[in-house]
Amino acid sequence: MKLLRYPIACQCCGAPARHKIASRWTDGHTSELKTYGLVCSECVSDSLAEARKRRQECRTAPDEQIDVPEIFDLAPGKPSKLSASQPNI
Repeated sequence: MKLLRYPIACQCCGAPARHKIASRWTDGHTSELKTYGLVCSECVSDSLAEARKRRQECRTAPDEQIDVPEIFDLAPGKPSKLSASQPNI
């Protein structure tokens, strides 16, 4: 898969996005990240709390599983990587 290289703006304030808020999702056959938002470092805590609230309200099919949203670091030209620092929200 070719990685795209273009600037990504924070969906909350428009600053450069540095993080992806996402959950691992699977239906038992396929797995992927379910993205809740792309945000800057200033907006990450509020966005993570909102994503966790949205995840609790999400209905799933019997074979589906959605993990708790986490913070992934964004780096130009590289796949998303789980952030080493996860705030307790």
